[in-house]
Amino acid sequence: MTATHSPLSNWVVDAIPTADALTPDTMGDNTMGDDGMGHDTMGDNAMGAGTTGDTPTPDGPRWRADGWINDGDERADARRMPRFADGWQRRSLTTEDGTPALGLVHPASGTAVLELTESGEPVPATEETAAAVSALEERWPPAQLTRYESSVLAEADPALRYSLLTRLVSEGDPRPDSFHILPWERVENLVDEVTATLRRGPDALPAVSPAIRLRHHFAPAGSRFTASLEQLDAGLRAADPVVARVGATRLCSRLATLRTDRLPDTTRLRLSGLLLALPTVHPFLRGAARIAAARLGIPLSGEGRFDDRSLIDEFFRDGGFTSGPPAMLPTDLAPAAGSDDEARQAEARVVREPFTIRLAVTSTGRAEIEVEAPLTETAAESVATSYGVLLLPVRVLGVVGGTDFYVLMEADEDLLLGELDLPVGRGRFVSVDQSGPPVGRAELAFLGVAEVRATMRALPTRSDRERWLDLVGTLPAGHPVRTAVEEETQR
Repeated sequence: MTATHSPLSNWVVDAIPTADALTPDTMGDNTMGDDGMGHDTMGDNAMGAGTTGDTPTPDGPRWRADGWINDGDERADARRMPRFADGWQRRSLTTEDGTPALGLVHPASGTAVLELTESGEPVPATEETAAAVSALEERWPPAQLTRYESSVLAEADPALRYSLLTRLVSEGDPRPDSFHILPWERVENLVDEVTATLRRGPDALPAVSPAIRLRHHFAPAGSRFTASLEQLDAGLRAADPVVARVGATRLCSRLATLRTDRLPDTTRLRLSGLLLALPTVHPFLRGAARIAAARLGIPLSGEGRFDDRSLIDEFFRDGGFTSGPPAMLPTDLAPAAGSDDEARQAEARVVREPFTIRLAVTSTGRAEIEVEAPLTETAAESVATSYGVLLLPVRVLGVVGGTDFYVLMEADEDLLLGELDLPVGRGRFVSVDQSGPPVGRAELAFLGVAEVRATMRALPTRSDRERWLDLVGTLPAGHPVRTAVEEETQR
């Protein structure tokens, strides 16, 4: 079967040789024509000038863009354009300024295109890079990259690596180590800066240090954790505790769902160091950081890996980072020691630092859930400056009225407290556990509406419902979350 060489990126533009490339030695049949589809064509000599067989040579012509991006429809995806169905060959085309760029040529019609970045610039690609891409396309979609291909592509422009892996994820099933060609050194550098800031404060970053921009280049690896990392960095640089906290929260959530084998060991190690430092500034993220650390596999041995042993000991106290089972109780309670008419209750608890979640199942068919966390000076400052209000997501199984809820935590002397009260279902067990990192006022508008309604119905007192009503008062009238709270309060 003939291999299909087609665009890696979303955008292409037709290309023609520059006038000074048409020297007397290459003139031959260089007359401009048309391929019948509105694309300018070159004669055989112009298309073949500077090539030896399928390999471009340095003395080939220079190329310039000619025409509209994506044939005039910039919203179109060049990878899906019918004109690239067959007959194209991969090339490195030298642009007017002498930069080699990723291109395609169609010898039968005498047309050529340059692939473009999202900013409309040609995607840089040496002849060796184009040859490696061509080799992959010959066996597309490749299950894995050869060692040589990986070494060549790891030096390619980040835009090319992003486009290649995006298309490969869409059309194939690449091995995890295929993603190691992404520019992970940029992530590692940013992680090191953020970790230094968390451990030693803003002075750890030189005043002249420019922000490291990761952009979208790591999206093929999944979970978009790099966007959260950039948000955390931006919040620290701007001394904005809300932006930094939201970034840290999302970072923990996204790392917990990441295919971590797509990250090189060195990147996972750097991220582990950040997670070790994170709870010292954001104490309510300790449990979420542990889960993310478990996904990454934090190494605890090895010379020079971590220089703060006390921080490691603190992070892994009380049994390490394994989350363990939820709090669980049977719904069929054993008879009480006294009268059969006496109300009975069974209790269990689970610790997800700094939260302790208690579950009680009563003989009257209720599941009572209480959550508490110590309100230390650091925790109180975090609530006031980073959260505004603290909501803990929990998952409850074996009850009537839903599975996912938000526990509104409120200060009571030296504790944060919150509670839910739910009817027990017909199953044999009830269980409860933390289902995600705590969120605050900044995430209020993005809460799940179904979960909010379920939460409102699980509040034990009217005053609890009124506190929610006050909370959503900052949202615009008609917002789905505000509407849900208002309607449930009136029930």
